Amino acid sequence: MNNYGINKQKMYVTVRSVLASNQAVWSTIPACEPIYDLFCAKMEQLQQLAFDQEAAMLGVKKVKDKERRLTAKRARKIANALRIYAGATGNTALLEQVSFRDSDLDYSSSTSTLQLMGQVSEAAVAHAATLAGYGISQQQIDEFEQMREHLVAAFASTRSAIVDRGKNTELITELIREINGILRNSLDKFVEILKEDHPEFAIAYRKAREIVDLPGKKNKKGTLPPLLDVPNTDRSGKEEADA
Repeated sequence: MNNYGINKQKMYVTVRSVLASNQAVWSTIPACEPIYDLFCAKMEQLQQLAFDQEAAMLGVKKVKDKERRLTAKRARKIANALRIYAGATGNTALLEQVSFRDSDLDYSSSTSTLQLMGQVSEAAVAHAATLAGYGISQQQIDEFEQMREHLVAAFASTRSAIVDRGKNTELITELIREINGILRNSLDKFVEILKEDHPEFAIAYRKAREIVDLPGKKNKKGTLPPLLDVPNTDRSGKEEADA
């Protein structure tokens, strides 16, 4: 993702910090306090949604990657035994059935991976008696079948998590709109009222409201992105700081 969503959240955090450190200034307007409390509450909801969303995806991916790694390892072992047997007996049909790159089991799409593993399974079941002489027991074949079933479930969980993530993204997007509305329609206007008597506070607030376009960078492995990217542009195509 690009940094727009991350920068947006950083802007919210900076604004909250400026408001918190200048409470003595804006608390002179009684109507400002409930707006500030609402802003903070919405921010907490946003941060929790973003964290839960990414944590769930990371958890599902971890399980899927583990199941894929173990199942692929067993598939390669059985496929190699089948290849040796096919080569020794001149069984070209069998050799073609298990003719694929080992890396295909690791990097192909889920559909292609399951298809290749299905070919290995089908061949192993058909030649189970012979494979015993090539280091593959019936128990290993049975375990491979169970591993394939687990992998199918893991791939399905990933798809389900993606659907759930889409629903969460809608909630996150709506929260961002609400927070932007609180800033634009209320807090910004309160600061304008206070600007004449408290210019330093107004300057600090306006600086906090700027979205700094930081250089893009990838999240470190195993860390949670603070927020999903939610693009926002005005009619001219330029990004707005408080749209």
